[in-house]
Amino acid sequence: MIIYKIRNSEGLFSTGGMDFSFHEKGKEWKERRHLITHLTQTINCGNERFYENCNIVEFELKETDRYAIGPILQHKKQELIECEENEKRIRQKDKEKREYKLFQELSKKFNE
Repeated sequence: MIIYKIRNSEGLFSTGGMDFSFHEKGKEWKERRHLITHLTQTINCGNERFYENCNIVEFELKETDRYAIGPILQHKKQELIECEENEKRIRQKDKEKREYKLFQELSKKFNE
């Protein structure tokens, strides 16, 4: 799969659209004709001067490897479960501390 981007002389990419600017990521056009349409609109709006020193860059996206998602999801799910269990233990300990403190205060009050 080929994608297209417009890069300026500073190495930044066009964001596309009618009110474009240049950023690190920029816009990706998946079809050359869509990029040409953008350039045509730029000319029609009188903004072609912003692209005078730019280049169209083609990037080829290709599959380099595959990973099964199931084990990753299972691992993340287990991490979430463990995190929730840990949070429950912490909340329970906090509750026990508050109850113990209240018990001590009430014991003092009634033993006076």
